[in-house]
Amino acid sequence: MRRIGLDFVASRTSFVLVAVLAAIVLIVACATPPIVVSIAPGFALDTIRSVYVMPFASPDDNHDAESLMTQALREQLQADAILRLVDRPGLADASFQGTVEQWARGGLDLSGTKPTKIGGSLTLLDPAKRPLWSVVAEQWDPLRLMADGLFARDPRALPPHWVRTVLEHLPGYRVQRRPVTADILERFLAGESIADLTRVYTLPTQEVEMILRQELAARRHEQQQ
Repeated sequence: MRRIGLDFVASRTSFVLVAVLAAIVLIVACATPPIVVSIAPGFALDTIRSVYVMPFASPDDNHDAESLMTQALREQLQADAILRLVDRPGLADASFQGTVEQWARGGLDLSGTKPTKIGGSLTLLDPAKRPLWSVVAEQWDPLRLMADGLFARDPRALPPHWVRTVLEHLPGYRVQRRPVTADILERFLAGESIADLTRVYTLPTQEVEMILRQELAARRHEQQQ
């Protein structure tokens, strides 16, 4: 009898481990978009100091999507402070040109659940409009396991995720942090509740909690250095 009990505990533990690993694989698969990267011969980011961000375009004239993608790219570049943003293309060493090809909210239909996802391209052009680097990427909701089907989020929540993922594939570029994370952490440490931060930044509670965990861990790591 004791042996049967031990076998049951071991079997249950193995099942839990398999389930956890499967969940991790699904989360990673949902958060990582398909990426196709193209780089011009001889491209080096260290020769570029200033950039101009052209407004995103879309085939179906989705002005809301165009504006949100342009804003997300500008905010991330400003937060990282690796490249200096300029207001006119004539003052820039290179220009970013982006397109929005997909902008779909998830939900339920006869075929099952559909994920929220966005997709598009981003190209870095030299002053003569020759492409130095380009990427095509599709971003699914990184909270898909909790925000799919009936709970699918609006595509408006995804541009910051898409921009960060895309910039991580730009050679020589290193994404530092989310534009709002430092502010979220400081406001939390100052006494604001997660519910307040959720309303201020129009983010789901799970994402605010995830940001706080990541920023607190990063701060602890910095203090230990």
